[in-house]
Amino acid sequence: MTDSTTVPTATATAPTAAAPSGPHRATLPIVLAGVFLAGLDFFIVNVAVPALQRDLHATDAQIQLVVAAYALTYGVGLVTGGRLGDLYGRRRILALGMALFTAASAAAGAAPSAELLIAGRVLQGAAAALMAPQVLGIITTA
Repeated sequence: MTDSTTVPTATATAPTAAAPSGPHRATLPIVLAGVFLAGLDFFIVNVAVPALQRDLHATDAQIQLVVAAYALTYGVGLVTGGRLGDLYGRRRILALGMALFTAASAAAGAAPSAELLIAGRVLQGAAAALMAPQVLGIITTA
């Protein structure tokens, strides 16, 4: 005799995940603000060169370094900044870059000597190099 009893099985329903939504509306303006600041900083210091020379008693060589220090560290650090974003997360590195850029800008703005201003500009360039590559990565993956 065959005994065929059916055992009721519970059907497990997987929780339905919410449909993936697009990026937040503020994403684009925030990331573009970072790139705007990095680009703007190339040019804004040129407006202040006469006042810098007068107030800080900076030599011509020091003024050239104020302008070039930012561009050099920015250009040299772009590839490294992009790779750091790949390794540690673009949002994290973008936030770190923005925070460092803000701090370096404040330090450069309050610099009492040309040497400290040059150091602040180097830090600004390094922070901008952290910020800028993240923008393209965030825009393409958002």
